[in-house]
Amino acid sequence: MLHRTLSVLAAFGVISLQSFAGTGNFFLPPVQSDAGSNPSYVVSADFNGDGIPDLAIVNGSDAMTSILVLAGVGDGTFQPYGKVEVSFPPRPWFSLQGLCAADVNNDGLADLVTALGDVYLNLGDGTFQKVAELRGRNWDVVAAGDLDADGNIDVVLSYTFGLWVFWGNGDGTFSSRFEINGFTASGSGLFIGDFNNDGILDVFKLSGNVGLDGLVAYGRADRRLTWTRTMIFGESYDAAIGDFNGDGKLDVSAHLTGTVSRPRGFGVFFGTGEIGPPFPFRFIGDYEPYGSRGVKAGDVDGDGILDLIGKGFVNIGNGDGTFSEPIRFQAGQFDGIETADFNQDGWVDVALINRAAGTVTVYLNAGRSE
Repeated sequence: MLHRTLSVLAAFGVISLQSFAGTGNFFLPPVQSDAGSNPSYVVSADFNGDGIPDLAIVNGSDAMTSILVLAGVGDGTFQPYGKVEVSFPPRPWFSLQGLCAADVNNDGLADLVTALGDVYLNLGDGTFQKVAELRGRNWDVVAAGDLDADGNIDVVLSYTFGLWVFWGNGDGTFSSRFEINGFTASGSGLFIGDFNNDGILDVFKLSGNVGLDGLVAYGRADRRLTWTRTMIFGESYDAAIGDFNGDGKLDVSAHLTGTVSRPRGFGVFFGTGEIGPPFPFRFIGDYEPYGSRGVKAGDVDGDGILDLIGKGFVNIGNGDGTFSEPIRFQAGQFDGIETADFNQDGWVDVALINRAAGTVTVYLNAGRSE
């Protein structure tokens, strides 16, 4: 078995993975754990500080009613660790990106931020304390990252006509905000990464409306973000970010629902490494690449090229920004996806949420060479 350490896109926040060569059966037989009542969205972080990835799972049928936190055992299974009761109004896309995990008070433990704007500090014993309510609009989705390079996590909240950045103080509180308004993209995803290679994180927002633009807001140390529109060519709710063509610049692979002039399928926005003009776009194919609303980037087959991992599918990257047609590793309907090294063997694994069954199913990477 060939083992070589791969640190693809470390600067972009993609985890380092131990790679392997060949194709075939990427994952071992799955293992399941209870995921609560009507689970729909999942994020992974180390909530109990033991070095093993844990899960925070949105529960609720028509609205987010609680967040179930599960502690990773280290073998792909999970045990109950904590639960946060929340009150989230019904939204058609609350399960898309209604939660993120980030250390907002710099204590080394991952905290929780909801798309309602509520901030919960991780107390380290399975309990989470609400310390902030970031209000102002009817938020749709949430993301977090250090957008002004001051060492503190900032929170980005998006609504139908724009997005706001709340500047973190490093203690779980937030002092001021930066607003981008007059931009229509309801219910779409937010993604954090350094798109202009200046060492400061930026925000990429998808368009959730047919025929409207996406947006890139570039982080700055003076907190005066600059931004530019990026045409999506159709309604798009989810994407993966990574360097898909190997040029050292961050790209975006987006799933498109289609327009009159553009068929459904997916394409890649290739990063220029600069501020504007909008990213060059390449339409890849008119097939369903990874299922709607759920995709991650990672090197599944160990060739040093990022692949796309979806809810039951893998699209193998070719290294030029194109991908193979979907290779199914699991049949059935899943409602959320997360990737991490759940068994600490250096390989990327996949967790899939099934709302109807109330389970999280983990597929451990087989780590084979052929």
